[in-house]
Amino acid sequence: MKKTLKTFLLLIFVLVLLFEYHSVFSFKYGDGMYSIEAFYAQEENSVDLLVLGSSHAFEDVNTGTMWKNYGMAAYDLCGSIQPMWNAYYYLREALKTQTPKLVVLEAYTITRDDEYSDESRIIKNVSGMNWNRNKIDALKVSSSKDNLLGYALEYIQYHNRYADITSEDFIEYKGNEPYYKYWKGFGDNFATMEFERPVVEFSDENKTIEAKSEYYYRLIIQLCKDENLPLLIIVAPYARYNQDQYEMYNTAEQIAQEYGVSFIDFNKYYDEMGIDFKTDMADGDHLNAYGNRKFTEYLCQYICDNYDIPDRRSDDSGKYESWQKMSDYIDYNKRDVLLRRTTEVDAYINALRELYGEYKILVQVSGKYSANEQVTDFLGTYGIDCTIKDTQSWWVIDDTGECFNYQADNTGVFYRNEYGSRQLVVDTTGVYFELNKINKTYSGVNLVIVDEHNWKIADAVTITDDGVQR
Repeated sequence: MKKTLKTFLLLIFVLVLLFEYHSVFSFKYGDGMYSIEAFYAQEENSVDLLVLGSSHAFEDVNTGTMWKNYGMAAYDLCGSIQPMWNAYYYLREALKTQTPKLVVLEAYTITRDDEYSDESRIIKNVSGMNWNRNKIDALKVSSSKDNLLGYALEYIQYHNRYADITSEDFIEYKGNEPYYKYWKGFGDNFATMEFERPVVEFSDENKTIEAKSEYYYRLIIQLCKDENLPLLIIVAPYARYNQDQYEMYNTAEQIAQEYGVSFIDFNKYYDEMGIDFKTDMADGDHLNAYGNRKFTEYLCQYICDNYDIPDRRSDDSGKYESWQKMSDYIDYNKRDVLLRRTTEVDAYINALRELYGEYKILVQVSGKYSANEQVTDFLGTYGIDCTIKDTQSWWVIDDTGECFNYQADNTGVFYRNEYGSRQLVVDTTGVYFELNKINKTYSGVNLVIVDEHNWKIADAVTITDDGVQR
């Protein structure tokens, strides 16, 4: 009996150890795995609009805009370069818990001719799925037989990640709860690259789609028809759009028409959307934070005109609270990025005025500074004289608009605050967030801007006689 008990306890210990090992060492990709892992956590029958596809979907279809402007409870259930077979099995998984009022399939990968994805994309598009028949079938079609076991035994893929492990691997939601807890699959891209507007000859010409892609493309359409789910197939705008791809989309549209399904190539509507390829592209394949909002707004207008998607913003049941939090995160994050890109002093101070009541601002005057009038007026409002060197204290302008002066305690700490698992500490050696020093050492007015909604540092600068220094 004792031997049996010891064996049982040893087994439990090993299982716990393996679970902890997996939670730390497993991949945590945001462009694939976490998309479906987070989807499983959505409340049953809460997703009204389900978006499938590659990064052309999850960087271009802005779930925050959909909620903020239309009250659409949308989710981007996507993966990096997601082929049609993975989109098909994601759809099958989704329908176990959700009954969307519209499925949107972004069809970019219909133009690819790969029989299998590369290793990284197989992991990103399959590993996050729950173990069941769909995952097994997805593995079989995603990988060659020679490599199948390596993807099935996932620890083979991540067991040697020792050099890549960071503190985020040990913390729930990677320590960024406002983002990952309420995430709906969308990733805002703030890069900007200039491109020429694509030029193609619109015609009825078509090109053959790779047989495997066409097979699963048809399966997606048929599954939606079998489940009586409206389906809209789209192509999001992108700069590397070319004649061969256009003609493959013609073929995809003809197939959609066979089933009575709408197909829209939005690369035909640049002017209507207001897409500017000098300012709205993150790279050759993806819209940036400016472009995705234009495209999503245009897409939503079409959806509102042709489908019945409820506006959930007035729902007070709590079922859709996470969509509001997600939308807020996306809005605050954009403001943070724009603040970090502001380099002119007057513009920076004007931006800080607009953050009034929503952000926390830490201030210290660390050296001689011929104060800019805007800076003097702004800080003077809170009783801070930025012409006087004062390294013995920090001022904190709270998100309520009140200002407090902090002196160092006997441990050298001026100020400390916690944001979930993240800790902000200001001491005599500098400002630290998650143990990382984030303020620079210039002579002037040191400012640390804390986005308390998103639990992060929006910006850290010193305003000097030479301008805004980072």
